[in-house]
Amino acid sequence: MNYNYTKLTFRTIIYSLFFLTMHNGLSAQCTAAPPVVVPNEYATTAAALTFLGPLSTSARTYQLLINSNQNTNLVGKQLTGITFRIPANATGPWPTAAINFANFDIYLSQSVAPADRSLTFADNIVGPQTQVRDGNLAIAANAFPSGTNPNGFGVNIEFDTPYEYTGGHLLVEIRHTGFTGTSRSVEAVGTTAALGYGINFSAAWTGSYTGVTGSQGNFAVVQFTSQTCGPVIELCPTLTAAAPAVTVVNSSCGEACSLNAGSITAPTAACPAGSTLQYSINGGSSWTTSLPSYNQSGPAQTIMTRCNCIVDTGISSPTSSVTTAPAGCALPSAPSISITNNVCPSTSGSIIATGCGAGTVLEYATSSNGPWTTTAPTYTGEVFTVFARCRNTTSACISSISSANTAPEECSVCPDLSASAPQAQVVNSICNNNCTLINGSITGANKCPFGSTVQYSTNSGSTWSTTVPTYNQAGPQTIMTRCNCNIDITISSPTSSVTTAPANCNVSAAPSITITNNVCPSTSGVISATGCAAGYVVEYALTANGRWSNTPPAYTTTAFTVYARCRNTTTNCVSAVASATTAPTACPANNTSPLPGNAYTNMVSQLRPDYSVYPNPTSGELNIFLQEYAGRNALIEIFSLEGTLLKSIRIDEVHQTTETIHLDAYPTGMYFVKLKSAGLPDVTKRIVLTKN
Repeated sequence: MNYNYTKLTFRTIIYSLFFLTMHNGLSAQCTAAPPVVVPNEYATTAAALTFLGPLSTSARTYQLLINSNQNTNLVGKQLTGITFRIPANATGPWPTAAINFANFDIYLSQSVAPADRSLTFADNIVGPQTQVRDGNLAIAANAFPSGTNPNGFGVNIEFDTPYEYTGGHLLVEIRHTGFTGTSRSVEAVGTTAALGYGINFSAAWTGSYTGVTGSQGNFAVVQFTSQTCGPVIELCPTLTAAAPAVTVVNSSCGEACSLNAGSITAPTAACPAGSTLQYSINGGSSWTTSLPSYNQSGPAQTIMTRCNCIVDTGISSPTSSVTTAPAGCALPSAPSISITNNVCPSTSGSIIATGCGAGTVLEYATSSNGPWTTTAPTYTGEVFTVFARCRNTTSACISSISSANTAPEECSVCPDLSASAPQAQVVNSICNNNCTLINGSITGANKCPFGSTVQYSTNSGSTWSTTVPTYNQAGPQTIMTRCNCNIDITISSPTSSVTTAPANCNVSAAPSITITNNVCPSTSGVISATGCAAGYVVEYALTANGRWSNTPPAYTTTAFTVYARCRNTTTNCVSAVASATTAPTACPANNTSPLPGNAYTNMVSQLRPDYSVYPNPTSGELNIFLQEYAGRNALIEIFSLEGTLLKSIRIDEVHQTTETIHLDAYPTGMYFVKLKSAGLPDVTKRIVLTKN
C-alpha cells in the first residue's frame, strides 16, 4: 500500500506540474501522422476486386478484422478517421450529387485474429467497444475521385472521438442505414489466403443496420488518419472495486448419457478505462489477458480476475474468483443375477436380479443386444442365457451387462399336450411392380411345452421332422405342426396347419395385331391389337424398342411396321412383342379412279409435299407436322434471321408424324425452318419466338 501511495503521489506531482506549465502559456499539441493504408501492400497498388457495403444505398453492418502486423505505424497514436477509394475502373468521381446517411456509426475495439473470425459479429469483439462516430453523414458531390490507378481515397470520415490504439488486432465495425441515391462499390481484396485473407485481414457483413450474424465478405481497402498528441501524462484509474468475475456454466450429464460441455465466459462488465482485464488459474502466480478454457475432465478450476493498470502494471484492483464444478456421466453398478433351477418332478424355476441403486431401473433380456424389458424372462425347461443391466432413469447411463445361464432338470413325464401346437410362420412370395419375384419364407413355430419338441410335416402327417420346411415357390404347401413328447414319441398334441400361397410373375401372351388397309379412293385404314389377358393393357410403338403408347399409330399412305405388346398395370410384366406391316394402296390425287399408263406416276412426281409448324408464335417448344414426308428421309434446319445455321436434325426415315424441337436457348426474334428431303424441293417457313 505504501508503494502504491508513493507512486500515485509522484504521478500527482507530475500531473500538477504539467497543468502548471499549461497555465504558464504552454499547451499540449496533437500532430497529424501520415495516413496508413490497410492492407499495407495496397498503399500504391490497386486491389483487383470490389465490395458493395460502406457506400451502399441499403443498410449494412460491416466488420473489418485487421492483424496487428498491418497497424505497426498506428501504435501509440490516436485514430481520427477512416475512408475508402472507388475502384480504378470507375468512369467518374462519386457521388454525382450530394448524399446523406441518416445514421453512419463506427465502433473500434480489439479483435480476435483474422484466422479466428466468426460470422457472429459479437464473437469477433475482444474487450469493450468504443463508438467513435454516430449519427448523420453528409458526403458532397465528387468527394471520391477517379481517373488514376489506384484512385485517390475519398473524403475522410472523421471520428467524433479519437481512438487510442495501443497495439493488437483491430476490429472496425460500421453500421449504417443507407441513403437515397446511387450505390458505389469500393476497392476490395478477395477472400483467398494467397492474398492474405484470413491471415492479415478478414471481413464479415450483412444487409441490416442491426445485424447480429452475417456472411463472409471481401475486405475493403481502407485508409486511417491518426495523430500523435503530447505531452500526455497518464494516471492509473481508481481500482478500489473488485474486478468483474467470469461466468461459468458447469458441465452436466444429459440425455442418452451424453456430456453437456461446460464453458467460461468473459465478464459482461468492463474494467475501468486505463486498465486491462487479466485472468489467473494458478492462484495469481501468473496472469494473462486470454480467457481460460473450461477443463471438462477436471479437476475443478478457480478462475481469478483482476483489473491491471496499463501504465503501471504493479497496480491492480482486488481480485474476484469463480470455481468450476465439472460433472461426469457415472455408470451404475452392474446387477447380480440369481437363478433357482427346477427340481423334478417340478418344472418350475425362478429368475431374479438385484443390485441396482437409487435412480436406476433393472432391465432384462435374453440377448446381449436386447430388446430390454423390466420384466424377468419366464423360466422354461430349455437352457438359455439371462442378461441384466441397470439404467439410470435420468441420464440413461447404463451399467455393464451381467449374464447367467439356466440349468433346468428334465423330468421323466410328458407335459400337458392338450392344446394345439403353434403354427409355422409363413411370408408368401409376391410379384412386385418391377415384375420381379420376391421369394417367400417359412419360419419355425414358437416353443412347445417343456418336455416336448415341435415337429413339421408337409405330407399331411405321413412323416414328421424337426427341420423347418423350405418354402416351395412352385406351388402351395400345407405345413402341419405338432408338439411331440420327448420321452414317449407316441404322444403328441393336436396339430395346427398353415398353407402357403406363392405368387408368380406370369406374363400374358403377345397381342394379335389387325391392320385394315385402305381401298382407293379412300386413303384411310385402321390399326388395332387384341388378346391381352385380364389386368393387362395393349401398348403400341413404331420400333421394337418403343416409345410405347396406349394409342395405336395413325394409318398413313406409306407402309410402316406396327409393334404391340401387353403390359400388366400392377406388376409391369410385359409380353412378347408382336409386329405387323401396313400395305397401303396409292390412290391418284383428286381422282376417283386410277390413271392409265404412267400418268399417275408423273402426277405424284410433280407433287410438292408440305409440312406445318405450331404453335407459331412459340414460347420455346415448336412442333413440326411431317405426315406428308412419312417413309422419306428428312433434314430439318433452324436458321437465324441473319442466315446463321443454329440447329439441324437428320431423320433417316420419317415414322412419327410430329417432331418436337426446343428453342429455349435462343432469344426472342424471327427464325426460319427449312425442310429438305431427297428428290423433293426444299420448303422454308418463318417462325416467331416470343419468350416471357
